[in-house]
Amino acid sequence: MHAATRALLTRPGEAQRLDRLIADIEQWRRDFLCALHPAMLLGSWDPATPPAQRTEPCDPRIERREPWRLFGDPVTPILRAHDGDRIQIRLIQGAQEAQHIFSMNGVRWRRAPDSAHAGFVSAQPTGISEHFEGDINARGFGSSMPDYFYSSASVDQIWDGVWGVLRVTAPDWGPDQPIAAVAPAERVGFLATARTRPLAETGIAQRMARLRYAALDAPRAISGAAAPTEPENIRVADVAAQIVVPALAAAMRQPAARDRLPPGFAGLARALVEPGDATVQQRAKEDVLRIARAMVLPSAMNARSRPNAVQDQERAVCGGAAVHRRFDVSAVQVCSLYGTCGTPQQRGISYSRRFDIRDDRAIIYVLNPEQRCDAASPEPGCAVTELLPNDEVLSRLREDFAHGRPVEPLVLRAPAGACMEVTLRNHLPAVLDDGPGPDGQVVERSAYHNFLPMITDGFNVNQFRMSSSVGLSAPRLSQNPVLADGSNLGWNGLRIDDEIDSSGALWTQGSLVPPCAPDNAQCGKSPSDGGMRTFFWSATDFIPSGNAPVEFGALPLRSLADPIKHPMHGLVGALVIGPAGSEVCAANRFARRRTDGSPLQVPGGVSAEMCRADGTRYVDHVLVVQDAVNATRGGMPMPNLSGAEEPDDYGVKAFNYRTEPLWARSANDPGVPFETRNEADYAAILSSRRDGLAGPCASGAPPAEGIAGSAGCDPETPILHARPGEEVRLHFVHPGGHTRQQGFALSGHGFSAFPWMPNPADPEGPPVFSRDAGSFRVGVTNGFGPMMGVTYGFLAGGCDRVAMDYLLRSQASFLFDGGLWGLLRVEGPPVDPAPAAGGIVPCR
Repeated sequence: MHAATRALLTRPGEAQRLDRLIADIEQWRRDFLCALHPAMLLGSWDPATPPAQRTEPCDPRIERREPWRLFGDPVTPILRAHDGDRIQIRLIQGAQEAQHIFSMNGVRWRRAPDSAHAGFVSAQPTGISEHFEGDINARGFGSSMPDYFYSSASVDQIWDGVWGVLRVTAPDWGPDQPIAAVAPAERVGFLATARTRPLAETGIAQRMARLRYAALDAPRAISGAAAPTEPENIRVADVAAQIVVPALAAAMRQPAARDRLPPGFAGLARALVEPGDATVQQRAKEDVLRIARAMVLPSAMNARSRPNAVQDQERAVCGGAAVHRRFDVSAVQVCSLYGTCGTPQQRGISYSRRFDIRDDRAIIYVLNPEQRCDAASPEPGCAVTELLPNDEVLSRLREDFAHGRPVEPLVLRAPAGACMEVTLRNHLPAVLDDGPGPDGQVVERSAYHNFLPMITDGFNVNQFRMSSSVGLSAPRLSQNPVLADGSNLGWNGLRIDDEIDSSGALWTQGSLVPPCAPDNAQCGKSPSDGGMRTFFWSATDFIPSGNAPVEFGALPLRSLADPIKHPMHGLVGALVIGPAGSEVCAANRFARRRTDGSPLQVPGGVSAEMCRADGTRYVDHVLVVQDAVNATRGGMPMPNLSGAEEPDDYGVKAFNYRTEPLWARSANDPGVPFETRNEADYAAILSSRRDGLAGPCASGAPPAEGIAGSAGCDPETPILHARPGEEVRLHFVHPGGHTRQQGFALSGHGFSAFPWMPNPADPEGPPVFSRDAGSFRVGVTNGFGPMMGVTYGFLAGGCDRVAMDYLLRSQASFLFDGGLWGLLRVEGPPVDPAPAAGGIVPCR
């Protein structure tokens, strides 16, 4: 306590005033919690009870408007919907200074709600005095009360607390409804739907801090092992007497109720109510106790059910998909790929060799050799008989990177309508070398300047350690939010514990993949052993007649295990959903191979030649945007650009793990004042020309060894290639970063602001991408930020097919200066472009 405060409290009456103030604050806190939670969780006192005798915490006058809340929920809004509901999200921004981007996982809405042919989005930028509407559908996918994640997508605003949950429940879900209020004939409904209802609904354990879901499928619940111990057996007996036995008895009296019993329970019900052998009766009573135990006790969750039960449930999101793709993805430290972790030569992402900008603590997603599936082999694993263990996968990756495989963002590609089976592996150590040391102090070499908003004194980005758990989360796709969202949100972790029948030690990670403990030699051998997990995504939209293929375009991939630090250290990627029937061409001129002469192609790649089902081709380029990178220069943390006054503009900027700051090319330092930097001659700052064979670069940047273009004077940022007249799709994705919104421009080219048109093959179905759709052209996309993905469709070199270099850049000055720019290099023999979708003639 400050000395002035102590002196103040010595005055007569001040201590009593402070006590009253603290009591008022505490009462406000309690009233706030009472308003949030239902009476089932926080009871109200009886007004007739004297204050000194009240045992319940809440004033009965407080209205409970969100009865679906549970302990542990955030205090931000819990939006509620029923399974199958149509929902309208209304976004309204008042007079805040900052822009926001509202995003929601696992759902999508049309960019123009009233247009059936508008493309789908899952993120909406908003500015001062703007409002938007988005129409979405709530799906439960057979899971127990799934939670969907929504947020203002930037790292700054998630840090500030701008996030929440959309909770999908059964239509008759009522947490205040006790079992005693339900007629015995209807209690079978509680039994039949116990996998979708928390035990707290029954009134048996209304104050349980950890809710457990009932495990009532007959193969597991009836084959339980040891009986519960005291005092647990008292609660188990209550559940058996008040729920299980009345429900089974009612089922035998009423055929309609009997039909609602879970499979295998009819015989048990008959044994309970009909006279018979004493041994059978005794066994039935024991089975009832085991069922009750499964409904109550965490220890009952240890048994495993059918190995493929959960995959069967997840695969259901794909419907009858004819096209399957399988992706095997590793999350790994870059230094581990080179075997340099913990050494003086620790090697991470080299964002700029020319200016020694790098991140030695980087972690990335890496695509392992993939096996494709088709309609003839839609089974799990496709052509793969079994998954390789993590250590063998890592050994193969190290061999690839030792022979020239580049460090680049993960890019997955699949056609519209594809069912994607994704395996995510975690190769990270249990504790990462990041954050404060054992003494709680942060050494200077680890004290990054990429700060977040200062909402707490003395605690910011350097004071917490990066998570070693990982996730892989994709927006817009159809997916089970409990099992395939790549997050640990709300009560989804508990749902997973119920649905995959895992031990109680696993559910706390939700659909994330925790790291393997150092002493667990079995971890990483198979999905059931930890260290990896498999889930399913579907590139479809749900319509009454089934799943409709959707050409979603570019989608950002991120890890919600740590939405703050993971994107700062490179754990980002992209998924591109192209036309139905499309695939990477067999003769893909952008394919990479190892430098040791191996005939095998390196999987993935930020650039590819794509072949449509009709034989036409286009070039597919992806730019993954980073604007909040933690990096060093010369071994010390990179300072922020002078003139950047708030976190919106902090951190290193990059495309595809590459940066070329203009301040560096002009031989300046980021700490040089903004006004001084502007005095430099920028006439040739973007030039790749070199003065003579051994002369300097015209830009002022030093020639860089290993950079092929113009004898080492090309930028290290991406140089994308296309032939004159060739059809190009250029995708920008932003998996996570700062709040500052920006626009991306490509000089010399125009593109449609609304590149979607009715599907010629199915006019009533979802729209398809077309570079020539729409009535006007733009040269920049506005309001672009975290969790957004946009696609530009155009002909390389424009309608006149002019071969030259074209500048692509962020229009935001600090971000352009910070290195967000590159080139589209149009060269080679001209190409006659094919008609656009729908037979539209290009350059009409």
